[in-house]
Amino acid sequence: MKYLTFLPVIALALIACHTSPDKRDAQHLHHFSEKKMPLTYHPGFGDFMANIQVHHAKLWFAGINENWRLADFEKHEIEETLENIKNFKAEKKETPQLSLLSPLLDSIGHSIRTKNVSSFKSNYTQLTNGCNACHRAANHDFINIKTPDISPVPNQSYRPE
Repeated sequence: MKYLTFLPVIALALIACHTSPDKRDAQHLHHFSEKKMPLTYHPGFGDFMANIQVHHAKLWFAGINENWRLADFEKHEIEETLENIKNFKAEKKETPQLSLLSPLLDSIGHSIRTKNVSSFKSNYTQLTNGCNACHRAANHDFINIKTPDISPVPNQSYRPE
């Protein structure tokens, strides 16, 4: 008799699980009109690059101020944005070239882990040169990245606490 009290609960659980997640997602997406989908924001390649440029500059100031936690964070932000480009802009002819930056970012990571400012500066220069080499290969040599003179974010302190 006590098993009969669980029967309604089991029945409800089975009904709730009857529709697979994939099917529910497809049904949910069906509610969106295809005419509305093109109005959804899709970041352009330049939007991603502008994001990288800000993190590239912040990485410099974090590293030269020996704020290694912030430098590591900024390096990861660059890597994350590069991943987003690969995921969202795979069709662009420039996208495969971005993999050339991975070893340069690895070198920056090593400088950060060893807390070596001179190594950091050298590896940062190599990363910057790698960015510019990629721009030249993509016929965007008019975009020339350099070591920043001033912070792109003047209200952020780069000194470690």
